Amino acid sequence: MDQLTFRLAHNSDVAFLYEASKLLQSPPLISEEAYGDFLLSVLAADRRGRPKSDIWIVEKDKVPSGYILINYMTMLRYTGFCVEMEEVVILQKFQKMGIGRKFINHLIDIYQKMPECRQILVKTDDDLGAGKLYGSILNKTEMKTYKSFLNKV
Repeated sequence: MDQLTFRLAHNSDVAFLYEASKLLQSPPLISEEAYGDFLLSVLAADRRGRPKSDIWIVEKDKVPSGYILINYMTMLRYTGFCVEMEEVVILQKFQKMGIGRKFINHLIDIYQKMPECRQILVKTDDDLGAGKLYGSILNKTEMKTYKSFLNKV
């Protein structure tokens, strides 16, 4: 029987996270060494003015299969905070197995236990793929997102 485990990332996950994050970049934006240095500083809680983040990894039968980056945002109007699933990645060979759904539901359970966590959210422009999954778990909103890149990678 397939076994899924969910855990927070640690220093030994740098190579896996770099390879998995390349699925979101074409071409890769930085070298594995630069990525590793940045990731290790995040994992060490060396914030340098950065917001709080959690990096979760899912393993199928002890094999890293995907990750979700969680970013925390303060919400004054709700006297609490929100967590955003910023990067949701399931490796290709592990897709269509229900892993993403179980992973997201697991994180909902984790953050729901934090009394001041008011919302969990994710944004996507992929209505046919990821959007179908997210819409089956979370409520779709009419919120629009506007952005501008400030500093090059």
